[in-house]
Amino acid sequence: MSEIDLSRPLKVGVISGDKSGPWTQDFGIPIPFMEATTGLRFTAFEILDPKLLSDFDILHFQRQYAPESLILLRNLKEVGKVCIALCDDNVWDLPKSNPAYSTYQGAILERFQLILSEAHAVTTSTSYLKELVSRFNPNCHIFRNLVDPTIENFRTIDRDNPGEIRIGWSATVHHTDDAPCAMPALREVCEKYPQVKLVFMGWMPPYIKDKIKRDRYE
Repeated sequence: MSEIDLSRPLKVGVISGDKSGPWTQDFGIPIPFMEATTGLRFTAFEILDPKLLSDFDILHFQRQYAPESLILLRNLKEVGKVCIALCDDNVWDLPKSNPAYSTYQGAILERFQLILSEAHAVTTSTSYLKELVSRFNPNCHIFRNLVDPTIENFRTIDRDNPGEIRIGWSATVHHTDDAPCAMPALREVCEKYPQVKLVFMGWMPPYIKDKIKRDRYE
């Protein structure tokens, strides 16, 4: 691993597996805040081009498990680049109803584990995931799925309904099994507090309409 020049802003290349919900939560939302508060400069790529990526100081691999991704990681390490892998889900214990269940099997899962183990470091979002990932790479660090509310004013200016409390849910169909455990609490909150509204971004659980009044969600 080559020595990084800290006299200038570091260039971070994010090699994205996709641009779906996980990308938005893991990088899309945090990147502007990280650039504003750390001086890092981020660029996202969906193309595995060693020449293009060799201009960056740090490469962060998001949801990578293809053979080309493993080869790229090894090539970048050979030329002294810092390579970091991301594990944002427990891919070792996915329910069969999850669309990703059939993906993380056999050779694909083995390659994903190789990328974790051969990266210089791994980032993840919870202490439980860190415990799982540490089996493959002990240099694992937790970056929780949140943005520090003290670094930005998140209040919407000139809202038509400033007294309304909006509870957001951002997910895809991969989270079908996550929503039921939250439903009793969400229904209780909506029944107890008339100023609460549920806001679904992306996928909305289909059974919401049977459990929550229509004027209480969007």
